[in-house]
Amino acid sequence: ATGSTYDLLKENHINAKEITEITGTRQLINGKVKTLYPDVFAGILADLNNPTEKADIEEKNIKLFDMVVVNFYPFEEAVTKQVEETELTNTIDIGGPSMLRAAAKNNKRVLAVSSPEQYKDVLSDLEEHNGESSLKLRREFALKVFEKTLDFDTKILHELSNRFEEDTN
Repeated sequence: ATGSTYDLLKENHINAKEITEITGTRQLINGKVKTLYPDVFAGILADLNNPTEKADIEEKNIKLFDMVVVNFYPFEEAVTKQVEETELTNTIDIGGPSMLRAAAKNNKRVLAVSSPEQYKDVLSDLEEHNGESSLKLRREFALKVFEKTLDFDTKILHELSNRFEEDTN
């Protein structure tokens, strides 16, 4: 987990690792680069049925992820508040959608959770399947990830197109 999410998990006695423990480095360029590291994405994307991928994971002692939970930066809120461009672009989430898309791509092994509204379903599914997510839920949530990232990117495109058009007039 990163930042305030990590703090919240710890406050609620939920076992979590800070992302810097996985990446081995501090967050870079004012926190813009926190999760965009090979060990993070290898841990999400690894296909353990592929001998080459499994060997890479074992050789480099990469920690595997079985669930990725991301809440996007508040881009829509920034649009509503009509913040200036620099503040707006700081709410364009890069790492979160990238990790979710990686998890959704590898839905055979990884659960991608893209909304707090899904938490109850996750807990029920984990309870029903002895602490592991079902393929049915992983596939269902994978589709939701692609829908959500499409919607997020469409909103970014729309808002920036409007602002860039205004700047050239």
